[in-house]
Amino acid sequence: MVSPDAALKENDLPLDIDIWTEVLDQLDAPDISRLSRSSKKAAALVNALGWPSLAQRYRMHHVTVDLSDEETPKMSVLKHNFHVAKSLHERRMLAKQVGQNWDKGYIPKIRISKERILVAAGPKLIGYSLQPHRYPHEEIARRIVTAETTVWTPQIDSLQHRSIHQNAYTDLRRRNSHMNGRRTTAYSPLEDITGFCELPDGQVVTGNVGGVLQRQRFSLDAQTSGETQLAQSTALYPSPSMQQIVEVSGALSGTSSLVLSATKDGRASLLRAEAPWIQPSIIDTHTRLWTAHLSIASQPYAAFGGSGGSSQALQIYPVTPTGILVPEKVQTPFLGSKHARSAVYGLATPPKDMSMPYSNNPSSVLLSAWYDSHARLYDLRVSEMASRRPVMEMQDPWSHEALYCCDFTGNGHIVAGAARHGMLHIWDPRLIRSPERSSATRSANVRQDIQPDAVFASHRGGWTVYTPGQPNSPVYDVKAEGGRIWGVTNKRTFVLSFDTQGAAADAVDAKRWDIVSENMTPRHTVHTDQRTGGRSSAKGSEEARDYATCYEHGDPLLRPFYSLGADRDRGGTQSRRAMSNWS
Repeated sequence: MVSPDAALKENDLPLDIDIWTEVLDQLDAPDISRLSRSSKKAAALVNALGWPSLAQRYRMHHVTVDLSDEETPKMSVLKHNFHVAKSLHERRMLAKQVGQNWDKGYIPKIRISKERILVAAGPKLIGYSLQPHRYPHEEIARRIVTAETTVWTPQIDSLQHRSIHQNAYTDLRRRNSHMNGRRTTAYSPLEDITGFCELPDGQVVTGNVGGVLQRQRFSLDAQTSGETQLAQSTALYPSPSMQQIVEVSGALSGTSSLVLSATKDGRASLLRAEAPWIQPSIIDTHTRLWTAHLSIASQPYAAFGGSGGSSQALQIYPVTPTGILVPEKVQTPFLGSKHARSAVYGLATPPKDMSMPYSNNPSSVLLSAWYDSHARLYDLRVSEMASRRPVMEMQDPWSHEALYCCDFTGNGHIVAGAARHGMLHIWDPRLIRSPERSSATRSANVRQDIQPDAVFASHRGGWTVYTPGQPNSPVYDVKAEGGRIWGVTNKRTFVLSFDTQGAAADAVDAKRWDIVSENMTPRHTVHTDQRTGGRSSAKGSEEARDYATCYEHGDPLLRPFYSLGADRDRGGTQSRRAMSNWS
């Protein structure tokens, strides 16, 4: 590609390069496309400045869509990201349940990677294998679910865990070799997995209610669905205490995999996954913990969410380059007396390869989900006193349910799962105003007292989705990427896909997410209509017709609209916005 300076000099374009850069930064894809066709000089300018600027503006972090291949044209990547942003703006998505309903209700966790989706539900891991799939005339390969496998964790109770550490890590392979994929004792609630993370070599570190922290190995068959297997335990780690583990977070630091675990009594440990014989660094946060998050960036830190009120709910501790947890808090965010009884249930940081409209350094951004129904964004670079307050607050003015989880999607959009009705809130931070005006008071939510103009101005960047399936469950966990949001409720996994342009948008191919094979019973399709009290009914149709009902935060009439595939059944509209096509 020709350099910007060379393009200006060769085509004798007026004005300085800085001025052209500023002008092109104000144009969106349709305008830049039309400008490039106006003349050869304009085309050279757009190729040198316009498209690179646009690619930076729409930079997204993709996991289950293959865009990292060097053979994928850069313009194809840019078009894909632009259409994802357009779909988010237009509220255009495909909402699907993934796989089968589970046998009972759990408090699940979900993690996503290029090859698989892993869900921890009770004492087992449910793996959804992913394989690339291309729609006709498309250069982008989207990964779809092809098989579902249940993986049981090895049975190690807390007493065995303590005994093993006292005897210098006995041979775990011998302990599990005789089980041959079957469980030898009855299931115990202490075996429920409460947190896990994936390692680069495919192994998984899990923590459970009984306080057992172990590393496991298993493999998934991408072609055969419905299999059940037993994972092999490859290491046991010292737990911070024998209390329930509430979260496990992992990160890669150089060649070492760091694993952060936290227990409900307020203790946390940081260890190296490949060296279970090395004692971890342990700290005590002196509060009841609910979640933890490890960030390895220019300034590594560990963040903890708990129930200690406004002064203890969110705590941040530094991590040394060698992977040692320093027992001195960096800062404690302050929210004021009205939030004294609040708590933090979810934490997230944006990926490095995602464009941030509110920060040029994603590693300094920390997102938190709170009991008081707010999602709060912190910038950890600012001064000590200022950093104690969030730089942005978001809330659904029609809901005061606690938020259990949060993450980032698209090119900087924020996602948070609520504690009831399967509600998922999505905000565009570009349209959110200052913290003082970004949320309405409780009294303002009474319909007869509401001021439509004020509410629309404060919440025009947000909307809420009732996720597919039974809406009475919380959204316990969510993991988002460029154009897809993966989440879990008490009995199912779901996905919201915003990368449904071109052939994919017309297909609405429900069976791409339905796992049906010869050795499995096809599940009945669940129809959900939140307008009738959120009831679900099984119709038994072969055509999966899952969909989501949505509403805008700034709409005083709360007019519903629906995801793709729902119009022909519900008679509603699929989106409430319009945006120019890239032409």
